[in-house]
Amino acid sequence: MLFCIITAISFSLPLVACKVKKEETLIQEKFVYDFDVKLTEKQAKINVKLGVVQTQSGASRTFAFYPVKDHQISNSAEKKGNIAVNKVTANGKDVEYEFDTKNFTVKVFEEHQKGDNTSYEFEYVINLVSNNSTLSFSDGQYLLYRFYPIPFDGEKCVFRFGQDNLTYPIFDFTAKVNLPKSWIALFTGELLEDKREDLTHTVTVKGEGIRDFSVIASNAFVARSLVADTPIYYYFKSDKKYQSVLNTAENAVNVFSEIFGESPFKELTVVKTAMDIDFLSLSKVVWIKDGLTEKETLDALIKGIAGEWWKYKIDVKENYLSESLIGFSNMAYYLRSDDGKTFKQKVDENKAYLEKLVVSGKQYALDIPLENAESGYLSTVGSLMWYDLYSLYGTELFDKLKTFANNYAGKTIGIDALFTAFDNDPKYLSVIRAWVDGSVILSF
Repeated sequence: MLFCIITAISFSLPLVACKVKKEETLIQEKFVYDFDVKLTEKQAKINVKLGVVQTQSGASRTFAFYPVKDHQISNSAEKKGNIAVNKVTANGKDVEYEFDTKNFTVKVFEEHQKGDNTSYEFEYVINLVSNNSTLSFSDGQYLLYRFYPIPFDGEKCVFRFGQDNLTYPIFDFTAKVNLPKSWIALFTGELLEDKREDLTHTVTVKGEGIRDFSVIASNAFVARSLVADTPIYYYFKSDKKYQSVLNTAENAVNVFSEIFGESPFKELTVVKTAMDIDFLSLSKVVWIKDGLTEKETLDALIKGIAGEWWKYKIDVKENYLSESLIGFSNMAYYLRSDDGKTFKQKVDENKAYLEKLVVSGKQYALDIPLENAESGYLSTVGSLMWYDLYSLYGTELFDKLKTFANNYAGKTIGIDALFTAFDNDPKYLSVIRAWVDGSVILSF
């Protein structure tokens, strides 16, 4: 059995803007990481080796801890000491570095020429917070989400050029994580070994061709599973309705496989955990927030599983496009899994949400630039655009989306690829472009 985790959320994680021209950027398709992590109460001691990074010419190189900057510590003065970088080496030699506590970047000072191959090693400590963020220790659990430095040159992504968002690089990794002996640990990746010692145990994990490495551990997890064509594993502390979660996960996998093409995973791990967002989609794993109502839990679960198609089976550069597809997938699930009443409810809920925002005039209008909108808005507005197309062309839309997902599986693509998959058909493109160019929704 694989111990894994995933992420997609009814709002997506904030991403750093990254607008670059192809000719200005060295494109490195894959990185290799080697992690050594020791978890003690409220602290993670980490050594990360990052093998062979191509570089631009210059006297320094920058790496960024994006999830810290974006999601936990930024704009919070009392938490700015949460990461302490102790040592950096380049090709085995100690180098000078500067850690920016405001932007959570490490500038490494070492001369290099364009195209040079350099291996880096970082030693650092994360003092985990207790507010259920994605770098936290609280309520008997560790939570570390994408806690490692990523190569970053100002506004240029060294691993990929993009339109509006910086997404994470594809990489292979090996990892050893040491933690208290009685704790269950779940990871993105494949479990190789679990070595027990007197007071601790060390878990060895590997991953190939993935976009994230995340760790979640608890001393109180209960595990349940569902034997199906795609096995489902569910970890939680307390959930009397666990069977409903397992059944819904199985149904979602079956529905999405039918209408959007082959599943991007052979098994799925779902973890209910204390965190400050409703769900996260990671590689073959979905985290869902503890404390939601049963309805909210199942809704978050369905969206998280949809993220496996629209964030992992294919990597969509435009965040608004992936969020719109996740929102519509949530609606489509109910279209296929009940008598259609819940589907109609979802449409009405989304329209009511938009109407409230537009009438208030305080937060959004329909002509807001999509790249500036929050993910909840993107998911809602975009899902109604896809609903319009479904209303016009029925299940033919699902055939088009299945072609899109299958043709570009494992690839990083932009909205032009979507147009190609739709054969540049004007009847579809006119509606999609109206939404992209002006946030015009026909049904609203």
